Amino acid sequence: MRGLITNIAGWRDTEFRIHAAAGRFNCSWNNSSGRLWTFPVGTVLHSDGVTPISSSTAEQPDVDIPTGGGVVKLRCKGWGGDYRFNDKDTDIRLLLDLSDLPALTYYLNLYNCSNITGDLSDLPALTYLLSLYNCPNITGDLSDLPALTYYLNLYNCSNITGAYTAVSGSSVPTFTYLDYTDMSATDMDSTLIAYAATSKNGGTFSANGMTRTTASDTAVSTLTDPARGWTITGISVV
Repeated sequence: MRGLITNIAGWRDTEFRIHAAAGRFNCSWNNSSGRLWTFPVGTVLHSDGVTPISSSTAEQPDVDIPTGGGVVKLRCKGWGGDYRFNDKDTDIRLLLDLSDLPALTYYLNLYNCSNITGDLSDLPALTYLLSLYNCPNITGDLSDLPALTYYLNLYNCSNITGAYTAVSGSSVPTFTYLDYTDMSATDMDSTLIAYAATSKNGGTFSANGMTRTTASDTAVSTLTDPARGWTITGISVV
């Protein structure tokens, strides 16, 4: 992990180094305790494109990174808790590796950050939401994912394999998107069977472009029964 860890005034203060290409950077982090963003030399406000800015304590700074890109540093007095990191509109300009991430415990949204690299095993122990929508350079096995309770989006993570079975009771995503991954039909069967064994009702499970076998027929029937109320879409039976 490339993050630099130091101690300041009794706090364990972690510096998250975020590699970014030139252009708009407006990631957000909603823990205000000790929050400080610092930007590469030459960074300007996005609002006018000319006003220099070197640092910010805002939840969501909105800046333009100079030609050649650079490293944005985010400091905070703790990453654990119900806090959210969101790439917002930074998208393809975010160049970090999953191993760069600090010890987030709740919410990570890297939607459409298609230049991010890394393996699922490098993720922190999230509990609520993970979105890696359209991050095709991510690798790894779904068995390395943490147990999420609300949202999992791996749409077009085309190098992701395996089954997501780290679910139990109500610890299962209410919304799951596994469209266009590299899961096998057997992996999909195992995932659906694990979901059917949970107690959560009224979920959404989407897997366009994916297949399963008749081995998961009972699981699908259980989930989509009116008593459970799940919606399952996009999966072909082979």
